Amino acid sequence: MAKKPGKLEAVLRSVASFDAQPDDAFLNIDTLVMITDRGRSTIWRESAQGTFPKGIKIGHSTRWRVGDVRQWLRTRGA
Repeated sequence: MAKKPGKLEAVLRSVASFDAQPDDAFLNIDTLVMITDRGRSTIWRESAQGTFPKGIKIGHSTRWRVGDVRQWLRTRGA
């Protein structure tokens, strides 16, 4: 996966600050991959199956609410 310059740093900052982010903040797919240790296609598939939080379409991008991901992580025992 090709990364834009600085994109990796932004994802790492988002992951590092995950615990401090408010529940209504948004995460992108790259951050979810690192937080959940799942692949992009697995996240999309589980979201479609209802076993992972649904993303929210914002413009041409999809984002996930921090609170929804936290709740999912708690149910998984993570």
